[in-house]
Amino acid sequence: MGDVLAREPGARAAPRAPLATLVAGRPTRRMTWRELFQISVYWLAINAMWGAWDIQILPVRITTLVCGTLSGAACLGHEQPIIGGLVVGKEFATGLLAFGGALVAVAVQPMAAAVSDYTQTRWGRRKPYIVVFTLLDMVFLAGLAMADTFISVFAFVLLLQASSNAAQGPFQGYVPDLVPEEQVGIASGLMGAMIIAGNVVGLAVAGLALIAGDFRLGLAGVAALELVTMLATVLTVREPPGVAPPRVGGSLRESLGNTARDVAAHHSYVWLLGSRGSFLVGVSLLTRMGQFYMRDSLGLTTEQAGFAVFALGAMVAVMNGLAAFPAGMLSDRLGRKTLIYGACAVCLVGMIPLVFAGRDPSITLGTLSLESGRVDAVFPLAGLAVLVLGVGYGMFVAADWALMTDIIPKQTTGRYMGISNVVTALASPVALLIGGLLATVFNAAVFGLGPRMALAAGVVLFGVAALLLRPVDPRRWEDVHGATDVPPAIPPGTAPGSAA
Repeated sequence: MGDVLAREPGARAAPRAPLATLVAGRPTRRMTWRELFQISVYWLAINAMWGAWDIQILPVRITTLVCGTLSGAACLGHEQPIIGGLVVGKEFATGLLAFGGALVAVAVQPMAAAVSDYTQTRWGRRKPYIVVFTLLDMVFLAGLAMADTFISVFAFVLLLQASSNAAQGPFQGYVPDLVPEEQVGIASGLMGAMIIAGNVVGLAVAGLALIAGDFRLGLAGVAALELVTMLATVLTVREPPGVAPPRVGGSLRESLGNTARDVAAHHSYVWLLGSRGSFLVGVSLLTRMGQFYMRDSLGLTTEQAGFAVFALGAMVAVMNGLAAFPAGMLSDRLGRKTLIYGACAVCLVGMIPLVFAGRDPSITLGTLSLESGRVDAVFPLAGLAVLVLGVGYGMFVAADWALMTDIIPKQTTGRYMGISNVVTALASPVALLIGGLLATVFNAAVFGLGPRMALAAGVVLFGVAALLLRPVDPRRWEDVHGATDVPPAIPPGTAPGSAA
């Protein structure tokens, strides 16, 4: 049973409509726009935090740790060791750090999501994890602000990945827990809009911090935003008591083995994971290599690159916002796969001009007055190609999420959503490893060619994503297998019990 209700802090929540049954599938009560917003707003904060750190701050911090005061081609051959005597290029060092964090996400998010399926407290199944681990995020963001060596940055990134994913895993269960089937497209579109808005907010906050010369201001800004949205979520969302999936006896190892076999047998789910991963790696090759692309391929300064990345990110966000929400609703009418095919084609077309783009023609939007002097805010006109990419990414986020929600078993949503978000978590670091390797190889031959080759790899991956989507059966799990055909669950004793 369940619905989501807004209430004033401290007031007792009262149902506005009969609670809907969740045992056989989705709830039946339609949600208001306000309620849909309430279960989506935390996405904004999550993506603002990682957008600020991953896209803007991390490349600058790693460049400082690896290159010191050197910049551009002068850093080649003069890199400082990152751990012991290990010397690597700044792009590959960034990829190693991000990949280590992703391994933590792979381990934490699906387990936290699955365990929350079985949690029973007066707050509900998801809220305890959202509260506790968001507060830990604050601690680890403070650690990143103070870290001044590669190994200390690495350690705090791992800790932040662990806490953030332990909150996100349970949180992402709200859509399948609370949204009736006819509103899934709308909810997915709103979620996509929040993700996009969060990325832009993170880019803006971090970009302003970099322009001001203190990246710590950016971390403080996104920490405050996450705290506010966490409080908004736990104070306004009324979770249903829920019906825990059936438990299966045996050891944790046996249960995990059963889960792995069950997921592997869900062929459409596996193909969709592959399609999602290919698409997101393609997008991430642009977002995660953006700072290196602007500085090494287009010849911008760090300050100019920070401004340009923010400007391009804002343009992408506008187009995402215009595309994601209507795409979610269109997917209800035209089919999820149709929209995803379209997204792959649109992004492929949008990425190609960036592979060959140059700094000129460009326009100067203003002059930034910094302690180090005055810097022109340059915007390469070829960057307008990201408008097309923005439309494609907005289409994909809405339709892919809705399709994933359709095809998974509803009684174990936490487990399946957790596994699917492992792919999302891995996309960015995998992109950095690919992009970093390409940058290392091709920059050694022609400096600035490496980031361009990374974008060219993204073009290929959009095509691969469309091919991997073909075998996916878009029908609802319950329509194919029946509402009571539930995969094996984790055994007793591996999840929290009922709280008073």
